[in-house]
Amino acid sequence: EPRSVYGASKGAAERYLKIVEADTGMTVASVRPANVYGPYQDPHGEAGVVAIFAGRLLARQPVMIFGDGGQTRDFVFIDDTVDALVRAATKGNGLVVNIGTGVGTPVRDVWTLIDAGRGRPSAGRGACSPRAGRGRGARGS
Repeated sequence: EPRSVYGASKGAAERYLKIVEADTGMTVASVRPANVYGPYQDPHGEAGVVAIFAGRLLARQPVMIFGDGGQTRDFVFIDDTVDALVRAATKGNGLVVNIGTGVGTPVRDVWTLIDAGRGRPSAGRGACSPRAGRGRGARGS
């Protein structure tokens, strides 16, 4: 059972696809990508944390990590996501696919890796906010 409105909306969309498949005979597949990241991702709007952190680092702006940074997410590279989408499209038949690594990575660790990649860590620039994060688990539903 879904644990959030977001998860419930995804479940409703999958039920809708099953009805479309039954009514039209169209072959469908439902894909559930984890937190996708990669080149050319816009760090504004609904961007993922990897793009936001990288964009703020490049702009020399401080990074805000909500909660204690211990919330985990399953991060998956765009090329792996595209490969899984193509495979799902060729299978169809009501297939439901979770696209991810199966490994939850704490948000604070993502910042540490991005910051360390520039060669000189910027001590203290990844500040934590007392505001709660959007859930502690990598599943997100």
